[in-house]
Amino acid sequence: MSNSTLPPDAAYWIAHLERDLLPYWLTPAATPESGPFPTYRMDDGRAMTNGTVAEYKASAKQRGGQWIIDEGKLDDNYIRTHARQTFAYGVAYHLTGNPRYLALMQQGVRWSMAHAFDDRGAKTIVAGDVERNSQDQAYSVNGLAFYYYLTRDEVVLERLKTQYAYIMQAYGIRNASGELEGVAFRPGETRPTELVAVLDQLNAYMMLLAPILPEPMVASWKQDMLAFCRFMLKHFQIQQGDPGWDPLLANSFWGLLSDDVTVRRSRHLDFGHSVKAWWMIHLAGRLTGDSTLAAQGLEGMRALLAKGYLPGPRLMDWAVAKNKTPLSGLVNEATWAEKVCLPSKKKDCGNMTVVPGQHWWIHCEMDQAAATSAMANGGGGDLAAALALTGPFFVDHFVDRVGKEVWHAIDPITLAPQLKKAHHWKNAYHSFEHALVMAIAGQALRRGPLTLHFALQQDKQLPPNLRPYYFEGTVRNVHYATMPGQDDLLLAAVEFEIGTGETH
Repeated sequence: MSNSTLPPDAAYWIAHLERDLLPYWLTPAATPESGPFPTYRMDDGRAMTNGTVAEYKASAKQRGGQWIIDEGKLDDNYIRTHARQTFAYGVAYHLTGNPRYLALMQQGVRWSMAHAFDDRGAKTIVAGDVERNSQDQAYSVNGLAFYYYLTRDEVVLERLKTQYAYIMQAYGIRNASGELEGVAFRPGETRPTELVAVLDQLNAYMMLLAPILPEPMVASWKQDMLAFCRFMLKHFQIQQGDPGWDPLLANSFWGLLSDDVTVRRSRHLDFGHSVKAWWMIHLAGRLTGDSTLAAQGLEGMRALLAKGYLPGPRLMDWAVAKNKTPLSGLVNEATWAEKVCLPSKKKDCGNMTVVPGQHWWIHCEMDQAAATSAMANGGGGDLAAALALTGPFFVDHFVDRVGKEVWHAIDPITLAPQLKKAHHWKNAYHSFEHALVMAIAGQALRRGPLTLHFALQQDKQLPPNLRPYYFEGTVRNVHYATMPGQDDLLLAAVEFEIGTGETH
């Protein structure tokens, strides 16, 4: 619980990373020397084996995760989860400077470069072959993108360029003049269907890479990013008159376009996907100098954050509405809701306008959007005060104190864990990105410096475009060291002053 009007500082989030998150991802079961990082593991960190798979399935079913068993390939590994775990080790190094985490990231990078791609872009799973889609293609380079951000490795850059070209060739949606407008979900589709097809190109790699690529790629990618933002606004932003429209859905995005209203109102229609879309639109506007787009994204984020903010007493009201005894300790806490409660579900929601489901990744996305909005507000305001509560809520209630990492979900009444910690749609990515963004915001909102760690080629000068992740920052100081066992790498501890300021 926090009484501050600012979220915790970077020291808090680095301690959270090392104490709560990393232990789950540092075991021998998590980091096999050969092969990919495993998609599935037990909640206590053990490997998935023939002897544990029945236990995994029983636990998943007991905690509401039958879909994990039905959808996933429990006997295979997913390229996207390997990439996300690779990303996480990069974040760990970035925040701490510990070369052990960089070495683990390099292990993941080497495997991806050797095994994750073929002449149809990225594979979906390692051993078998299933239908490919543009979302998986995007996340296949999530770890490689962060490695390039840390190192400016030119060999990795070539793979990133090849993969981007393939995605745009196989999945790109173009207008009558042949200009790229958006991204389809499946190869050969010419109409937009899934928000994540285009959104996750921005989120998984483009936003991070666009400002640091060599020219002329910077200009080209910025142009594509603007096109993708306008594509999302044109086709997926919910408008009055759309099939399934309801005033409660204002400032949200359809996750799936369908003539079936029931389908439209189900897949990915939540605060997490919508606020992430606004976050990417805002950041793209800032990056490209499009102040109108930046302001539109900021306004959209703030509207959803206001709608989704869930003070502890409202969670307690939910318990009462469900004839359950509320947890009295929540009175001074706050979290984020899952989605709006539409009239068709009103009997399930009582007097609540939102569904208070507690999902780790939605909480991360809402915190990150709130952090960005608070920073854009010049360093304070209601959102900074909200983060002073929602940030610690995540650490206090989502973390598994015994097995480490965070649960996929927690029950909104009892806060008991739900689902599993490692599966085909949950890995280390969201919880580690959350720690990074919150550390950046914690320092920026205090006007304090933040040291982030890079690993650069010995024969290269310090790049002029070093940035603190998605944000603006001024380099104030740099300290160098050598990477143990890798004399060609120069470890650079870079002290940033993080920028804040209103977007107009």
